Amino acid sequence: MGETEKTAGRVVSIDTGKRQSYVVVEEHGKIIKEGYTETSKEGFGRFLTNGDTMIIETSSCFNGILDMIENYGKVVAAYPYKVRLIAESAKKTDKIDAHTLLSLYKAGFLPGSYVPPKRIRELRGLCRDRVSLVEEATALKNRLRYKTFSHGLSAKTFSRTDVELLKSNVFTSVMAFGLEDVSKRIKELDASIEKEKKAFRYAELIDTIPGIGPYSALAIAAEIGEISRFKDCAHLEAYAGLVPRIYLILPFLLVVSYLVEDDPFGRQEMGPSLETHSRYPELLHHGFLPGVAPPSLSGEVPPYLYAASDAVP
Repeated sequence: MGETEKTAGRVVSIDTGKRQSYVVVEEHGKIIKEGYTETSKEGFGRFLTNGDTMIIETSSCFNGILDMIENYGKVVAAYPYKVRLIAESAKKTDKIDAHTLLSLYKAGFLPGSYVPPKRIRELRGLCRDRVSLVEEATALKNRLRYKTFSHGLSAKTFSRTDVELLKSNVFTSVMAFGLEDVSKRIKELDASIEKEKKAFRYAELIDTIPGIGPYSALAIAAEIGEISRFKDCAHLEAYAGLVPRIYLILPFLLVVSYLVEDDPFGRQEMGPSLETHSRYPELLHHGFLPGVAPPSLSGEVPPYLYAASDAVP
């Protein structure tokens, strides 16, 4: 897709905030409107029209803002960390950030992020609400364990009998009532999760795997979202964090693997000079020679080559 096709029509860049946002509206390559507006459906409505392409960064308020603007047109989400790597600015303002998003989008360099449909966002929120409640219950139980130990009480399993006992004690009653309330809300959420899981085909399939229950099945399916957005299984595995990353230490390891032959430290094969090594031309050609730029490259030597030079005995 060329730049002309990509920027055809109205493109709206929004630097979002919880109270106010900066909006830049471009139409056919010209800025026609920009300025601050309150972060609300009415505020964005002063700048947006049906059919707009809207660019926003993902943030803590992303889902709320998405609910306000997604009916106007296509939403393009930018990944904030990579945006900063590409276009870090010494002078940072809302206006500059909004124009930066617009410029990156027009140039085709905007690092995109997945925009889940409303249904998926709701299921994610349901599962994350349960996580928050379980963490709250765990914190209350830990606090109650400390209290019971301090006052010589016994409550190991926090069964209904234990909780009733703790509710009758002046030192533990407040947290015991809180634990009872949180446990009740968790059960209500579990019932909702079970219902939603049955209505979500992918979650139903995942639930057939031994060891996975309704909550885990729905959470996995919701976090994956639309399975069609992954090219293959390898991309899905990488998204789930199951594939180890390879860093720039690889060139150093290649150097070591080339140099180390019979001698574990490579000293015998290297001799007094690296130029005498049998694989010197090959190392030089591929650019893996410590501290030496390959003939096909010009300019500064990559830092990892100097690091490798320091590391080789």
